[in-house]
Amino acid sequence: MLGTLTLRYPIPCSRFSPYIFGGGGASFGGVGGGLEVRFTPHIGWIGDFSWNFVDGPNNNFGMVRTGINFAF
Repeated sequence: MLGTLTLRYPIPCSRFSPYIFGGGGASFGGVGGGLEVRFTPHIGWIGDFSWNFVDGPNNNFGMVRTGINFAF
């Protein structure tokens, strides 16, 4: 179970929208940031990196994600 807060800033007159996020939960919590590029007003590509804090520093790990967003 994980809860996340995302702060996003759409750059005016562009298709770019950088964001940062942080969260916490029962198993782990993570912080990170990324970028969304909109191809159309409703379809965009995202890419981000997060650093996850697990039980003890030897278990922490980074994660890279990428995908397509469909906004409705």
